[in-house]
Amino acid sequence: MSIKKNSTSIWVVSREYAGFAEAGGVKNVVKSLAEAAADYGFAVTVFLPRYGNNIEAFDTCTGEVNIRVGDTLHSVQYFELFRKNIRFIFIDSGIFTEKKDIYTYCAEELDYFREKLHRPDLKKGDGYIDSHEMNVLFQKAVYCYGLRSHTAPQILHCHDAHTALLPAFVSARCMGRRLFRHTRTLITIHNAGDGYRQTFYSFEYAAHLTDLPHRVLEYGRVDYTVEPFLVGSAFADLTTVSPWYAKQLISPEHSPYSYLFSKSLAEKHIHITGITNGIDFAAYNPCEPERSGLPFAFDVQKEQFEGKYACRSFLLDKLQTQTCTAPLYDGIQQYGSMSTQEQNRTLYIMYHGRLVRQKGVDVLLKAIPRILEHSPNLRFIVMGQGNPELETEAMTLAAALPGKFVYCKGYNRKAARLITAAADFIVLPSLFEPCGLEDLIAQVYGTIPIANAQGGLQKIINGKTGFLYTLPDGEEQNTEIHVGTLTETVLKQTEYFFASSKAKLTDIPYFKDIILYAYTALHTEFSWKYIFDKQYLKLYFPHK
Repeated sequence: MSIKKNSTSIWVVSREYAGFAEAGGVKNVVKSLAEAAADYGFAVTVFLPRYGNNIEAFDTCTGEVNIRVGDTLHSVQYFELFRKNIRFIFIDSGIFTEKKDIYTYCAEELDYFREKLHRPDLKKGDGYIDSHEMNVLFQKAVYCYGLRSHTAPQILHCHDAHTALLPAFVSARCMGRRLFRHTRTLITIHNAGDGYRQTFYSFEYAAHLTDLPHRVLEYGRVDYTVEPFLVGSAFADLTTVSPWYAKQLISPEHSPYSYLFSKSLAEKHIHITGITNGIDFAAYNPCEPERSGLPFAFDVQKEQFEGKYACRSFLLDKLQTQTCTAPLYDGIQQYGSMSTQEQNRTLYIMYHGRLVRQKGVDVLLKAIPRILEHSPNLRFIVMGQGNPELETEAMTLAAALPGKFVYCKGYNRKAARLITAAADFIVLPSLFEPCGLEDLIAQVYGTIPIANAQGGLQKIINGKTGFLYTLPDGEEQNTEIHVGTLTETVLKQTEYFFASSKAKLTDIPYFKDIILYAYTALHTEFSWKYIFDKQYLKLYFPHK
C-alpha cells in the first residue's frame, strides 16, 4: 500500500482518552489507535473536551471562538499539547470545565449542581442534564477549529454517538463541504445499546440544539426521535468494534437492547464494518511492575507463574478482614472478607467492570450462591460500581457468604489489575458486548475467561483461549436459564481442576495450554500494530 505517511493527517475526535479523560473502554481504544497511527508515521491530532478533572497545565492557547448551541452562546478556547508524536487539541469551555467526570455526576460535584440546577434529587451516577448540549458544543468546536485554521484532515475519525453528528456539521453547509471535500469520514460505534446512543427524544429539540437543516436530521429520524449515528451515516462510513457486533447491529431480531435502531439500520441497508479491538500489551506487561502496577512480576510466556501466585497471596492478605476504613486501594470500599483456608486447593474467580445489567452482573450475583453450593472451594471477587440496586445486592451477598465472596466497590487501576492477575478465571456473562477488553486484559495475566458468546466476546476461541457458553435460541433474555447455564459452565471447567491432584491451575497442561495459546494471540492478531496495519489502513485508504 503506497501512502505518503508524513503528509497524511488524521483527526481523532472523542470524549474519552486514557490518561486525560477516562470513563469506559473507549478511552483505551482511542489512545491505542491514535498511537498506532502516529507510530506508523501519520500526523495525528486528537480532539478532546477539557474537563474539570484535567489538571494538565496548558500554556499554548491557539485561539478563541464563540459558538451558539440552542439559546446559549458559549465561549470556547483551544489549547494545544504535544505528547508521543500526537497533537492534542483541548476544547475549553465552562460547560466542560465545571464537570469533574465525563458523563455522570460524581460525589464531589453533587452539592454544587444540586444548588445550581435546583435539583436536590440529583444522585451520583445520574447522567449530566446538559449532556446533549455538551456533545453539540464539542462537535461544533471541532468543526469551527477547521474553519478558523483553514485546515482539514485526510481522515476524520469520530468515536461513538457523542461525535456522530460531526460529519453532518462539516457537510451540511457550503463552507464545510469545500474545506472538507477531500476528507474521508468515519464513525466508530463503541456501544449502540439503549441509553448509549445519545438519542434526541424529539425532532424539534434536535433541530433547535444542533441548528442542522431539517433535511439532514431526517436521516436520523426514528418515530419522533433523532439518532445521531443514523444522521452521521449519511455523511460517513460506520464501523464498530467487532465483526460479530456489526452483524448483530443490522439484525434487529438479535439486538433486543437496540431494537428500533437496528431495525432502522436494516431498513436503510446501512453497512457497518467490524474491526475487533486490540490491546496495548506493554501497558499491562506483568514482567514490568512499574507498568502493570502489580506488586510482583511474572512471565507467562516463560511459564514463570510464581509472581502471579505471589500477587494472590498479597491480595488475600489484604482481603482477610473487612477493612472499609482501610481500603484495599484508594477509591475502593471492601465488603466481605476472604478466607485463606485450604488456599492451595482453592480456585479464585473474579469479575471487574461496571455493575450494570448489560454486563450480566445480576446473573452473576444470582449464580454465585448456586455455584458455591456445589463447589465450596471456589472463591469470588467482584469489583466495580454502577447500578445502585446491583451494588446493594453485591453488598448483601458479601454479608451472606463470609470468607467466600468479596465485593470491592469503586474503581482503582492497581486494584483492578491485582485482582485480575490474582485470579484463575474471569467470568463475563454480558447480555451484549460490542467488543470486550476485560477478556484480553485477563489473558495478559494468565487468567482464563469464561464468557457468554455475545458480540465481541466471540473472539475467545472456546477451549483454546478461554471458554464460551451459549444460551438456547429465544432464551437470551431469560435470567433463570442464564443463571443455570453460567452455573453449569463454571462447575464444568473447575471440576477438572478439583479432580486432579495439582495444587495450582497452571500445573495442569490442559489449562496451561489455554493460557499460552491466548498469550501468543495477544502478541499477534490482537496487537494494535497488527490490527492497524491489516485492517485500519484498508479502512482509511480503501482505494490504495
